[in-house]
Amino acid sequence: MERLIKTLGPGDLFRVVRDIFIDELARSRGTGFDRDAARDWNRDTTVRENGLALDSLERFTLAGRLNETFSLFESGVEDNLLRTQTLGDTVDVIRAGLDHAAPAIAFYSGGTTGTPRPRRHATELLEQEIAVLTEIFADRRRVIVTAPVHHIYGFLFGVLLPRALGVPAVDAQGTFLSGPRAPGARDLVVSVPFLWERLQPSISRWGRDVWGTSSTAPLSADVADGSCAAGLARLIEIYGSSETAGIGSRDRCDSPGPFTLFPYWHAVRDVPVGETDHVLLRDPPGGGEPLRYEIPDRLHWHDERHIEPLGRRDAVVQVGGENVDLEALRRRIVETVPGCTDCAVRLGENGRIRAFLVPARTETLTPEGVGSVLRERLAAAALPATISIGTELPRDATGKVTSW
Repeated sequence: MERLIKTLGPGDLFRVVRDIFIDELARSRGTGFDRDAARDWNRDTTVRENGLALDSLERFTLAGRLNETFSLFESGVEDNLLRTQTLGDTVDVIRAGLDHAAPAIAFYSGGTTGTPRPRRHATELLEQEIAVLTEIFADRRRVIVTAPVHHIYGFLFGVLLPRALGVPAVDAQGTFLSGPRAPGARDLVVSVPFLWERLQPSISRWGRDVWGTSSTAPLSADVADGSCAAGLARLIEIYGSSETAGIGSRDRCDSPGPFTLFPYWHAVRDVPVGETDHVLLRDPPGGGEPLRYEIPDRLHWHDERHIEPLGRRDAVVQVGGENVDLEALRRRIVETVPGCTDCAVRLGENGRIRAFLVPARTETLTPEGVGSVLRERLAAAALPATISIGTELPRDATGKVTSW
């Protein structure tokens, strides 16, 4: 198990590399980039003019991200990333780097907070989690992956877990779960809340003994209950983050309660039942001093092994010295602006609020008109300095709202 990441084959690595390329090019090229067409790329896809046509900035950005993701600087092969001709060449450079050293994998987080930031995870910690997951999912015969695998959840469940179980990983991103991708007995479907919601209309009845997993965001009761009612045998929700990896799990098809911590996580102190805290300790494999983590959410403790996340601690930001609750502001804008059906808000790089509004199909909203309405209702600190309008909120491949 301790050498699991070094055993990843070219196909495993290609899926990760492809999803990193898709993520970066979608960010740099905007709405003109076709994610669905990009999933047809293969090892022979060239990065040059008659293929992906990467410009110099894109090449350097992608090389930097791949270098950081796979710790290629540890083996000294990172410069070769700038000389590759195809995606297959890129995979081969990474394979050579991992053969030499694989101390950590970095996963980028950003979402509504702005510029993505790398979060490095020691490979021994990733494999510690996989050891627990292989016990939970020991009898699965295939892993059907609808989530992107450059995210830590997709990487753990869509790349490392199939490798550890010795079963095939079926790439089902951007496709219907039909034909060879149709789930059958002892299959595990790896998805995210955004996609579980979209699977419901297309799958009225799940096959016998199909399991699912969900992570990256809270899974709504309606979606969970509907999936279980349609015959999903188990729906294992994983609580975690890009900073921590997996922390605990619960089965939404089995009278779900709080999350049960994975065995190596525990409270930093004796937290009385019913209290909240946001600090956890992780016992490293092989013993040693526990690792301390500041969890992004406020945690409600049911007992020493069971927790319930109560929402992000960073939902309150400061603007001009005033506290602004972003979730409360989001709800206020939807309630206040006529014709607005959805909204996202975040703190901009200039320290002011940015807002993105989605109008009803029959409504027309303008930044000027929205600003006029909000100036009458909001305090100066909460008033968005930048207002964008669109038909839907900007989201990444996992369904999370991204920066705009």
